[in-house]
Amino acid sequence: MALLSCYVDVPGFVRGAMGVETASLLGGNSVLASAVTQGATSLSVTDGTNFAAGVGWILDGPNSEQIALSGVAGTTLTLSAGVQAAHGAGACVATGGTAGALPDVLVRASAWVEGYCGQGKPGNASDPQLWAQARNERYRLPGPHAVLDPAGVLTVRPLHFPVQAVTALMLDWGQGQTWSLDVTQIEFPESARSFDVPPPIPVVGTTGFLVAPGGLPRAWSDIALSRSGPIWVETTYTGGLTPGALPPDFVQAVCWVACHLLSYRENPTGAAERRLGKKVLVSRLRGDTADASLLLRDAMRALEPYRNRPF
Repeated sequence: MALLSCYVDVPGFVRGAMGVETASLLGGNSVLASAVTQGATSLSVTDGTNFAAGVGWILDGPNSEQIALSGVAGTTLTLSAGVQAAHGAGACVATGGTAGALPDVLVRASAWVEGYCGQGKPGNASDPQLWAQARNERYRLPGPHAVLDPAGVLTVRPLHFPVQAVTALMLDWGQGQTWSLDVTQIEFPESARSFDVPPPIPVVGTTGFLVAPGGLPRAWSDIALSRSGPIWVETTYTGGLTPGALPPDFVQAVCWVACHLLSYRENPTGAAERRLGKKVLVSRLRGDTADASLLLRDAMRALEPYRNRPF
């Protein structure tokens, strides 16, 4: 099974979703007492209570994974197959309970958040994770992710953000016509949703028909007005959220999505209103036709700054 992406572990959910009953959704619930390397077939946890053979989860950010426990001896968990990634001490380890599995719900909530935020490439080459890592991407200029404004500023909006660093930036006309731009002159707006390249900017690369003496572009307008064919912007950058330092509003949004999924335990049909004796459960605002629960609407508002919004 491939590695999973999980943005909230069990302790984080308990802190962010006060009042939600979790006892019936958890069997064993502990953390690693010591680090493990990739391929390890045993785990040492700080508390082995309620762990038993069966399915379990290690919730460790971008390296989360489902595991198969074959035996438990005190605080040592034996696995039927080695772990797929290394994990540090303190990573959450948990199993499901009698009425469901909270770790699995947190993984599903994380996947929903990734789909809603829409960062990354669609299709078979998708990279929906919101975690920070080095990526290489290519966009058409002008297009949804690269524009040249009237002031001559080239603005690039990568598929993953916030942008933390840009290590390479190149313009490509095809047929060997390329310019490698000086990334030290890049400016980052406060949100780090995009980055700007102010004109003029030194270039290093092949001699092209738009290059003036000295290797500088005559003007950025030459690029925009070129009839030579499509122009592409290619960049290598690091963008995304840093594991261990997630924004509180983002973490709370994931908790709300998990609570929304858990709410189907009491309201399996997703009805807007349900009466159970003296108890009345109202899942949505009266008159709301959006068909989204209050929890999901709160999550959507909190996730708005993390949604992929092209030009």
